[in-house]
Amino acid sequence: MTPDRWNKLRALYDVALDHAPNLRLSALSSQAGDDPELINEVLQMIEQHNAAGSFLESSPAKDLREQLFQGGPLFQPDDRVAQRFKIIRLIGTGGMGEVYEAEDIDLSQRIALKTVRIDRLRDAKAHQRLRREALLARKVTHPNICRIYDVLRHQIGETEVAVLSMELLEGQTLAQILKVKGQLSPAEAEPIIRQILAALGAAHQSGIVHRDLKPSNVILVDSRAVVTDFGLAIAGPDSFGKLEPSTTLTLPGQLMGTPEYMAPEQIRNQTVTARSDIYALGMVMYEMLTGQRPSPGANGIEEVLNRVLEAPPSPRTVNPKLSRRWESVILRCLEREPERRFASAEAVLAGIDSGAMPWQVPKISRRVWLSGGGSLAAVGIGWRYIDQNQLLGTKLVLTKVDNRTEDHELDSIGSLLEHQIIQSSRVQLLSQDRVAQFPEQMGLPKNAKLNASQFREMALRDGAAGVIFVSISTVGSDYELHLRLEGVNASPLRASRSWSKDFPAQSKRDLFTKVDDAARWIRQQTGESLNEISKFDRPAEDTTTNSWEAWRLYGEAKTLATNDDLIGAISLLTEATRLDTKFAMAWRNLADYQIRRHNYRAGYANWDQAIAALDARHNTTIESYRIRGMYFEDTGRYPDAEHVYRTLSALLQDDYQAQFYLASVIGRQNRRNEALVMFQALLAKNPGKSEINTHLIPIYLLQGRFDLARSAAAALRKANMLEWADYGEYATAMANGDWTSAAKFARSLAGSLAKSWQVRGPLVLASYSGYMGALNEARSALALALKNAHQEGSADWQARIPVWDLYLQSKEKLADNSALRERLVALQQSTWTPELVADYSFVAHLVGLHVKNSENVWPDIPSFSVPTAQLSFLQRPTAENLGKVLDAARNAPIYRHRDALEFAGVLCRHHRWPDATITQALSKGLPSCWWGNELSMPGRVNINRD
Repeated sequence: MTPDRWNKLRALYDVALDHAPNLRLSALSSQAGDDPELINEVLQMIEQHNAAGSFLESSPAKDLREQLFQGGPLFQPDDRVAQRFKIIRLIGTGGMGEVYEAEDIDLSQRIALKTVRIDRLRDAKAHQRLRREALLARKVTHPNICRIYDVLRHQIGETEVAVLSMELLEGQTLAQILKVKGQLSPAEAEPIIRQILAALGAAHQSGIVHRDLKPSNVILVDSRAVVTDFGLAIAGPDSFGKLEPSTTLTLPGQLMGTPEYMAPEQIRNQTVTARSDIYALGMVMYEMLTGQRPSPGANGIEEVLNRVLEAPPSPRTVNPKLSRRWESVILRCLEREPERRFASAEAVLAGIDSGAMPWQVPKISRRVWLSGGGSLAAVGIGWRYIDQNQLLGTKLVLTKVDNRTEDHELDSIGSLLEHQIIQSSRVQLLSQDRVAQFPEQMGLPKNAKLNASQFREMALRDGAAGVIFVSISTVGSDYELHLRLEGVNASPLRASRSWSKDFPAQSKRDLFTKVDDAARWIRQQTGESLNEISKFDRPAEDTTTNSWEAWRLYGEAKTLATNDDLIGAISLLTEATRLDTKFAMAWRNLADYQIRRHNYRAGYANWDQAIAALDARHNTTIESYRIRGMYFEDTGRYPDAEHVYRTLSALLQDDYQAQFYLASVIGRQNRRNEALVMFQALLAKNPGKSEINTHLIPIYLLQGRFDLARSAAAALRKANMLEWADYGEYATAMANGDWTSAAKFARSLAGSLAKSWQVRGPLVLASYSGYMGALNEARSALALALKNAHQEGSADWQARIPVWDLYLQSKEKLADNSALRERLVALQQSTWTPELVADYSFVAHLVGLHVKNSENVWPDIPSFSVPTAQLSFLQRPTAENLGKVLDAARNAPIYRHRDALEFAGVLCRHHRWPDATITQALSKGLPSCWWGNELSMPGRVNINRD
């Protein structure tokens, strides 16, 4: 095969996979032209690919069912069945067949007919099981057990159908009621439970064990509860107390029943007794009174193993209003060892009446259970329930969600899934920024829609083990979330193998739960253990929000913040927190963005809301660490932040964000060498994360390594972070005394159109001009910064910049002190930030205006230690208070150092301290760096550089 033909074949293969099977031939014909042989080769490749895929995704039986039942139900209204019954309507379909309402012509009464599906008739045991159901049920005549009449046969063409006639029950199943109501009150549940117990008691006395008791097998007809579906029932031992083996028609190793409700011994294929039904009843009671099963999992196998390996949590942890009586009865029914449960239905009933506490017995440890032969094979769960071939790798690509609904709020379901997946201690997702950049790297338009093979190529290039494809669609009034996980190999042409799973949701609200299930399923496919998952896993509604609209606003706000539109982001987050007042992540980002805009009062108030929301919901361990770490960092509690980030980094050893935050707070504590090593290692591991260079530059400057600082700035420029590159060059030039270059980069920043530099850029120029003694240019730059601050609505800068301008006026002698005092009085604010208080008090002090009690208007947090110390020095300009200013600055971020030195120098000279005294007082020294110096008042010391 020539390379050209291979390339055509590969391209057509991708085209075929992007179309539904029934559309593939026409799509290939339109692309391949007059080359049927090429089309045939592509179809053969697809057949080989499907043959190699997981048989869990499809099976001959599944395909046969789909083909046989495409034409609809077996019978239509008015059809005659077994020469005796007239079909009225189809009631529903189940695991074994269909159920119809029919008229018994001989007896002139309405009955129900249950059929066995055509594809099951090849199994002789299906007939035996159905006949056994009738024979067993006939032994029991009880108002709470569905009456069975007879088993008949009916011929459809050449195929024979088995038909079971039974009592017609017109009502709802308990499962349908729970689906609508969520949970029942004890008063509603108790009459139903008592009737189920009566049914079980009657069956057990006749030697019958149901084996498949669950809410869908309990029908409520008015006030009557009826247990149905004895299709899996078995004839029990002569004496249930002896736990003798039961007769069964199942094959060795075959698991019959519904795993989510099975007793542990039933899962292990051990002896099944009446106590097995008692366990299932405990599961049903738990669900009735709490709205959920005791160990919900991403799929049946996870839930089953959780119950086999661990004792169930108390139902009162889910429903705290539940009485101790119900708690004790349910937990005793759910004892994992049969002999520790209630011995009979009558004993359960006595327990309900007496409120007996469960037996206090030692728990069987997982180690004991495993050593006792409880391996996966021993519990009887094989390929039918679990795929043992997991994805070998923990780095994945999550593609954009294919939203096939008309609800655009659900566009954000992908970000919610991403959030839930990365609660994992081991799974990594390729960043969405990287995913967005990939089309351009491949020479495609920026917003090009990638096909499956291109996503696999992305995974290969970035060292990911697989790709997650996600779609959301509607099915009637319900939703279906579909996930396909594909492994990658040496070629992106096709997946090495794939796993698929559907997560149906009965409402939009239910999608939150399904996203949780989907995330757990993904984590399991990468080999994450159930213990690991349970350790770092909480429902999405707890970790995020219970409002899709709030989540959408949160996601859009993050996008705006990434594009430097903090005002727009704050507006969206304000609305998100209004929709959900317990949305901790939204409060966190709202606080962070406001503090980044120097609106400290609102920022710290919203941090209080974030922490309160965090405590109100059971967030994941990882998300809690992230939020609390950011809180400690924003409030200047760097040792506390370091402790949190160290813990988070230990939990998430390959998580970039956790390690970046840790290095950052270490740097903020002026442990520069330690931070340098961490940042360099992080950059080597993540070469695409150019923002790391913004943290490396100030460290290089403090070390006098100007060449490395310029190299870091060049890396920023290459990454298109132009303003940060200019700023790095400016700071390097200032530190190196290169005034010409400093002026060039300062003026470039002042003219920047980037939103995040509209105020900061002119302040860089004001800082430079003030230092150089060019006071007119400094004031002009301040005026531009103030204008932009008004346009942005930046309250803090609107307050601080006029104070700085008055300082420059005082140095220029543009007005006498009395006029400046009047202007200062006019600038007094009803709300203050610590920096504004310090600046205002500083200028007021210089012009003879006394400010009273201004130190009590902000929170007592470490971030404000420097302005607090400066204010104390203003009130009492002693050597002791000067030392406090310098000590506070020493424990503060780098940009505070020069600010503290300049403040101290101006005040000491203002009070005419002798030069020798000033030199001695400042001799302790502080590492001086131009990084962030525009955040302090321009030109405090060097206004007259001569």
